[in-house]
This record gives sequence, structure tokens and C-alpha cells, in this order.
Amino acid sequence: MKHHLHKVMELQKYHYVEIYCDSEALIFIADDDNYNNYILDEDYDYYGDEVYTSPFFIAPPYAGRWHLVVEQLNTNTALNIRVQIKEKG
Repeated sequence: MKHHLHKVMELQKYHYVEIYCDSEALIFIADDDNYNNYILDEDYDYYGDEVYTSPFFIAPPYAGRWHLVVEQLNTNTALNIRVQIKEKG
């Protein structure tokens, strides 16, 4: 299994997720099937990117159950994150 932080969220189309991270990380959201593929180290689709500065924002393309994944790129440092679900505009 990949080492990562994981949070399951129910998001609506009008939501976005604001993530503060004090270390470089791959941050993304994925649906159930793609998260399971990520865990199994198989091909998966996701919405996100490698993040080097905070905050980072992700909006779901559609309402549903989403897995937020934070995979630290530099494992030699501590990782502190803060996650908030907000509504658009």
C-alpha cells in the first residue's frame, strides 16, 4: 500500500476543497474505483497535481463521494495539512 493521508468526502458540484500543506505533496481527489486502483498501484484517473505551495484548491467535476489523497513527496520532513470544504462564490 502507498503511504498517504486519506479522507473520504461527500462533495457537491458547488463545493471546492482548500488544502494547506507545509510539505511538497501529490494532492488529488478520486472516485471509489480510481482510489482503489491507486491503492493497487494500477492505472487511475484523478483531479489534482503535485503541490509545492499552499493553499491548493480542488473542485469536483460532479457531486458524489470523493477520496482526498495527500502523498508526501519528501518523506524526510514532517507533514502538516489542513483541509476545508467551501462553497463556490
